[in-house]
Amino acid sequence: MSDLGPIWRWLLLVSVSICAASGLVYELALVSLSTSLNGGGIVETSLIVAGYVAALGLGALLVKPFLNWPAQTFLGVETLLGLIGGCSALVLYFTFATIGQSLWILVIATAAIGILVGAELPLLMTMIQQGRLADAKTTGSLVATLNAADYLGALLGGLAWPFVLLPWLGMMRGAGPAAELGLGGFAESQLFEYHLYTLGRPTTIANKEIKQVSLLNAADVPATKKLIYEGQGFHWRSYGPNYRPGDGVDTDPNQKVHVVVEIVNSEKNRLGMPLPKGRVRVYKQDVEGQLQFVGEDTIDHTPRDEKIKLYIGDAFDVVCTRTRTDFRRISTDVIEQSFEINARNRKKDEAVTLTIAEHPWGDWEVLEKSHDFTKVDARTIHFVVEIPAGQELKVSYRVRSKF
Repeated sequence: MSDLGPIWRWLLLVSVSICAASGLVYELALVSLSTSLNGGGIVETSLIVAGYVAALGLGALLVKPFLNWPAQTFLGVETLLGLIGGCSALVLYFTFATIGQSLWILVIATAAIGILVGAELPLLMTMIQQGRLADAKTTGSLVATLNAADYLGALLGGLAWPFVLLPWLGMMRGAGPAAELGLGGFAESQLFEYHLYTLGRPTTIANKEIKQVSLLNAADVPATKKLIYEGQGFHWRSYGPNYRPGDGVDTDPNQKVHVVVEIVNSEKNRLGMPLPKGRVRVYKQDVEGQLQFVGEDTIDHTPRDEKIKLYIGDAFDVVCTRTRTDFRRISTDVIEQSFEINARNRKKDEAVTLTIAEHPWGDWEVLEKSHDFTKVDARTIHFVVEIPAGQELKVSYRVRSKF
């Protein structure tokens, strides 16, 4: 190949950026899938980053014998990179589904992608320099230009994965070919008014063993967290559950605020399949990137595009006190009661939205209120309030009931 013109040199620089972006996207896909499948955190991320950087240097060394045929070798490297990079996530998913552990596959895929990406720069530099006699200054300038294009491509790939590719494709669609091929997951089919779920691989159950097989793993599922306080039930007992000697009998000082997570079972949310009755577990990444179990709940049979509500526990830093401040009998069948709910947000730097659910009974009418409410049904009203960090808020109302 003779001396390249400006247009071809520019196209080669664009190729450098695209190669760098593709290599980094492959690695980020491995990190994301490893986190989703294995709960991978510091160990897996460190292996991928360190292994990828080391493999870049190894690839630059291994390609030296092929520099006499830079164009042909470059095409071969790009073909292998597309095949290995494109299939790495699929292989990782399949290995996890059949064996249960995929750390070695993660290491091998990282090394292979790094070696191929590392071989690209020497090949591209050789193609640009073919037929030219360059002094040290020209060579240094060329290396600087190639490195700039390489780092720019890595930046574009690093931004494209979390902000474009992952939100548009999602982890479920990324692993979709494996599910379609029946490699490890459950296949769902309809029968009459029911649904069948067939495991796409054999599984071994030892004698007297109880084994749990996951029906569906979904990562990055959009969810809505709600804090709900429902403190009315204790009035039917003589004292509240947290009563201590000397407390008011119509006051419960530390009732729990429930944490509810709402999810729509839709393809847009990376779900979208009929879900049978069973247990759903919820995980969240901590500050170190480790997946932590935050709660679980059981669901009933749920068709696609329906809402799922999961009660996964009680809030730690949001507490409430509910007090019946007044009670009057107006007549034989009419009473008036006043209630005050003192909600406290003990979080240092996070405001919370709290839903206070109250259940007036009989033929009721709210006479006074401190905040607006929404009537949910005949015996349920919701006060939805915003509580700033480190502050408290009081909600009060007076209701007349006829029975």
